Amino acid sequence: MLKRHLRVKFMHAEIISLRVDDPFLGYPRQIKAEYCVRDLSRQNPCLIYMGGISADTFGPEAVKPLEVIEVAEQLCFDTLRYNYVAHGREERYSEGTWLDASISGGIADVFAVIDSIPSHQPVILIGSSISVSAFSFLFRRYPPGKIKAALGLIPVFPHTFLEQIHRKFPDILKCQTPQDLRGYFSDLGGALRYRFEGMSHVELSLTLAQYNDFLSCRNDDLAPVSFSGPLDIILRENDPVAGPNNVLPRLQSYHYQNLTVKIMPGFVHNIASRVIYNNLLHLCASGVSS
Repeated sequence: MLKRHLRVKFMHAEIISLRVDDPFLGYPRQIKAEYCVRDLSRQNPCLIYMGGISADTFGPEAVKPLEVIEVAEQLCFDTLRYNYVAHGREERYSEGTWLDASISGGIADVFAVIDSIPSHQPVILIGSSISVSAFSFLFRRYPPGKIKAALGLIPVFPHTFLEQIHRKFPDILKCQTPQDLRGYFSDLGGALRYRFEGMSHVELSLTLAQYNDFLSCRNDDLAPVSFSGPLDIILRENDPVAGPNNVLPRLQSYHYQNLTVKIMPGFVHNIASRVIYNNLLHLCASGVSS
């Protein structure tokens, strides 16, 4: 039964270290996560917050995860938040360099996070930006009922990044062999450096290995997806990266059974905290009752 408006203090909160089998690096590594338990029976869901590119889920500007925590406190749900490799300012929450970061490694991070939760406890996903692209991989991996619901905030998919990369670096499409690609990246100093449209605050440097990882994850994300739980997606109308033109065709290709898309007016890549709070509260009620 869903518990509403139940204010509790953390019954137990700790920083845990999780082993990640990283397919990009080819060897195991560790990530840190904050696991807060409010329901000792573990019958209520655990809300898992998945941050976006360059986001620090523990930093002073971490508005979205704080909204997740506020909802969890009202509903007596557990929460788990973490930083990806090379994300975050504090060493106790983050490790590694940007050269260690990848899409496939980020997906492996979420596998490790969900696997750390008791098998009988359901989860509700809250993903921001590029993390939403991991949803389909998670829906394929876990049995029905493990993931009760999901909320995607301003989603970005690997194919969108690749389209922008190919527009900014069109000669990369002329490379016919791996040797051609190596030579192209070498001529650019070993990495593609750019700022994405609509995300000028994020400056990225992409090595050949990371570029190939983007390609691989895009190609791997073609298998059918079976997920019947509530899935809410929030878009910005004029967002050049995460707007309807880029996101809706991708979402429709998955054939989700219970998908709700909300398009917010204007363009700000971040969205108001109350929008997150209200949508998450509604989603939790839907997910638990489904």
